[in-house]
Amino acid sequence: GVRLVGGKIVSVPLRSHAAIHPGTRAYVYGNRVVNAGFNGIWARAGSTIDLNYVRNACMVLDDCAGIYLGDSKDAIVKRNLVYQAPGAIDGKPELQRYTQAQGIFLDDHMTGAVVSGNTVIGADHGIQIHNAFNNRIEGNTLYGNRKYQLLLQEDSKKLRTDGDIHSNTIHGNISVPEHAAPSILHTTIYESTSDFSSYSANVYSALLSADVAREYWAGNEKTFRFPEWQSAKDAAGAPRNLDPDGRLVTLSGFAGFRMGATNLIPNGKLTGGASGWSSWNATAPLGSLTVASCPVGPCLQYLTGASAGVVSSANFATVKDRWYRLSFDVLTESPTQTIRWAVRRGRGGPGGYVSLMGGGHRIYGSPSWKRYSHIFKASATVNVNDPVTLDRGARLDFQNDLIGKRFWIANAELVEASPVGTSALKTNVIMNPTFRAELVSCPDSGTDAVFCGKYVRLSDGAPIIWPHTLPPLGAEVIYSRGDTLVDTDGDTIADVQDSCPASPPGAEVDSRGCAIGQ
Repeated sequence: GVRLVGGKIVSVPLRSHAAIHPGTRAYVYGNRVVNAGFNGIWARAGSTIDLNYVRNACMVLDDCAGIYLGDSKDAIVKRNLVYQAPGAIDGKPELQRYTQAQGIFLDDHMTGAVVSGNTVIGADHGIQIHNAFNNRIEGNTLYGNRKYQLLLQEDSKKLRTDGDIHSNTIHGNISVPEHAAPSILHTTIYESTSDFSSYSANVYSALLSADVAREYWAGNEKTFRFPEWQSAKDAAGAPRNLDPDGRLVTLSGFAGFRMGATNLIPNGKLTGGASGWSSWNATAPLGSLTVASCPVGPCLQYLTGASAGVVSSANFATVKDRWYRLSFDVLTESPTQTIRWAVRRGRGGPGGYVSLMGGGHRIYGSPSWKRYSHIFKASATVNVNDPVTLDRGARLDFQNDLIGKRFWIANAELVEASPVGTSALKTNVIMNPTFRAELVSCPDSGTDAVFCGKYVRLSDGAPIIWPHTLPPLGAEVIYSRGDTLVDTDGDTIADVQDSCPASPPGAEVDSRGCAIGQ
């Protein structure tokens, strides 16, 4: 491990594989592993890793995990609590200046593993499966991991011509992001992700975003809402049967935010033509941005030039930790286009083009107009033409990577989303890092005590009675919807603000509650 003083490593880095690194058929039980320089626990074939507490793995070296299994078989990982894996970017090249610290990592042709009843909090990915097959991931709780709660990543064909990830089983897990990214990511450099895994009886949080999964394959990608995930088909048109008995946790019937009346994006509705909007292209011929008349109202048409092009809105201001609701309409020329979009800091000052909403997002192309909406908490305060920071302001960016293709934008809208009443939606997790059953107090009893009487268990919606008993190394995801307003049509806009009170089920709406065509 390492020695920390004031959160800084003060010990000399030494070569290490793991804090605990036994051979085959090992039994690793009841250990506390804290501040590991590399992997926390790394066991070989036939081993059992049971009831261990691993906190702060990957402190010196990156690309590791709290619990690591690689190029092996038939391991059992159960009832462990993996809490925080900070990762280490010092010494990494500029193109890899990101952490790769996983909670539980099944790497390089791991097979026959059973990963059950574990809790992972605060890693880059809760559980990662990399070129591994025939593993069972069951009954785990994945909360607040920085990128995705579950990552299945394929980049080898050593054992199978279709790729080495296949036939995994994902059953009965709880996945809860603290940001608006989906819970699951499937990614391959080959043709298909459709046989990566079966899914059943999993519970997904849609409290912050309705997106539950994302897939990348051979230059394409798609993001899934829960109904789309359940109805997904493979390339031959056969149903994939993803989570037919799964469950989505939502605020159905209620709205937790009141929408502001002012569109913060100057000329977002394009009533002033292209005023304030701009485009950028790295190489000639450059792209062209023109005003058009579209069925949804005034719109901008962008024709991408010789390289990926960006369309940017006029600058506006954001305030750190304030909630915002974004909506916009997009049409693409080709169904194979993907449009990346983000609210981020614009030019000026040393801050760079960083996202203000927890990463960027992609839209899979549609030859018919579609409305998209997204709610997020701003990660920084950015003022327009700030004389101190030199920021020019925040902006909404759209990027088209398909050269020579057009896309259209209309009705861009960003409004403040104010929590209803004295409290807003909040997720949290309570955990017991000891090896005996413990009574756990409300985590908000000091500063946000208003939530303590409102929390329910995400697993079944039952109210939490404090103090709450947790088993050894146990954890429970909880949430409070806070004060709410009735939302009869379930479009996230409260009835008292809804100008279109009968939006089609599942339709995306603007801040007035209106879908396209309403």
